[in-house]
Amino acid sequence: MKRLFVSICFLVTMSATLAAADQPAVNPRTMKFPELNFQIPKAERVVLDCGMPVYLLRDTELPIINMTAMIRTGSVYEPAAKAGLSGVVGEVMRSGGAGGVAPEAMDDELEFMASAVESGIGSDMGTVSLTALKKNFNRTLQIFGAVLLRPDFSEKRLEIARKHVIEGLRRQNDDPKEIAGREINRAIYAGHPLGEITTFESISSITRQDLVDYHRRFFRLDNMILAVSGDFDRTELLKELNSTFKSEKNRSALTLPEVPQPQQLYQGEVLYGKKDVNQTVIRMGHLGLSKDNPDIYAVRLLDRHRPPFHRQFCSGDRNQGRIDRQSDQSDEENYRRTDERTDQRWGAECGTGIPDQLIHVRLYQSGFDCKPAGQARILQLS
Repeated sequence: MKRLFVSICFLVTMSATLAAADQPAVNPRTMKFPELNFQIPKAERVVLDCGMPVYLLRDTELPIINMTAMIRTGSVYEPAAKAGLSGVVGEVMRSGGAGGVAPEAMDDELEFMASAVESGIGSDMGTVSLTALKKNFNRTLQIFGAVLLRPDFSEKRLEIARKHVIEGLRRQNDDPKEIAGREINRAIYAGHPLGEITTFESISSITRQDLVDYHRRFFRLDNMILAVSGDFDRTELLKELNSTFKSEKNRSALTLPEVPQPQQLYQGEVLYGKKDVNQTVIRMGHLGLSKDNPDIYAVRLLDRHRPPFHRQFCSGDRNQGRIDRQSDQSDEENYRRTDERTDQRWGAECGTGIPDQLIHVRLYQSGFDCKPAGQARILQLS
C-alpha cells in the first residue's frame, strides 16, 4: 500500500512538471499588470478629556489592536555627566515592573495573554507600545498605562540594565565600523548633546532616583500623543482611554530645556583611529539640510535613487575592495508627532531622527568598507 502511494505521488509530480514544461516561456519585461491604486488611509484625530490627542485608524482584518504613545523626550535632554540615562529609563520602565506589579508577574501575565508592552527612548523621542488580541485589550491597556505613567523601576532590573550597557561599552571597539561611526558623529556634533557618548563613569553614576526624576519630568499627558490601530469599537475604546488617562491635577506648565543648534563649522579634518585588523573603514560627513528645508523630500528621493554603488568593485581581485554604501531610515521617521518637521540622515550607518526644537541640521554621511589594498581605488570612486 505504501509503495502504491509513493508511485501515485511520483506520477502526479511528473505530470505537473511536464505540463509546466509545455508552457511557453514568459518574458517579465512584457508582462502587463493593472495600475496600482493605493489610497493612504486617513486617521481620525480625537482629543481625550485629559487633553491628550489620539489618532484612530480602524482595521478589522485581524482581531488585534496596536497602540503607541509618543513622548517628547530623548537623550538630548540628559546631563552630559549622566549620558545613557534616557536609554536606561526607556528599558527599565518596562522591565522593572509598574503599578505595583512585580516584573516577573508582569512578564508572565503578558506572555499568557499573548500581549506585548514595550518601551524605549531615542535621541529625540520616547515610545511605549502595546500589541494585544482584541479580547485581551482591556487588561493589556491597564498594564500599558502603568508602564507609561507609573513605572516601579526595580533596583534589580536597573542593575541588570546597567550591566548590559557596561558590557556593550567593553565590546564597542570590537567592530571597526562602530568605531568610525561613533567618532565621526562625535566630531561633527562636538560640544552638542547629540555628540555625547555613554561612558563607564556616566552609566555607573546613574541611580534609581535619577530614573524617577527623569520620568516625572517628561512622561506627562500634556507631552505625549497616542496612535491606535486595529479591530476596535470606537465608542468603547474612547471610554477605556478616558478611564485610563485622567487629567493630571496640580502640575506646573511643561517647560523643556532649550537645546542649542549644532555649530555650522565646515572645516576639513581627518580623524584616524588605529585598529589592527585587515579592513579599512572610511566615513565622510558634514552637516546638511535643516528639518524645515523645503528640499528635504527631494533629497530623500535622491538618496533612494542614487547609483547602486554597492555593486561596484575595484579592478583586479573581486575581494580587493568593495564599496558598501547604504541608507538606513529609522522606523521612527514614519510616525512622528504631527507638529514636528521631519528629518533624514543620509548615508551609511545612519541612525535616528532629531528633535524638532532644534530645527535640526541633519548629518550627511557616506561610508566605505574595504580591504586595505583597495582603499586608494575606492577613494577614487567616491
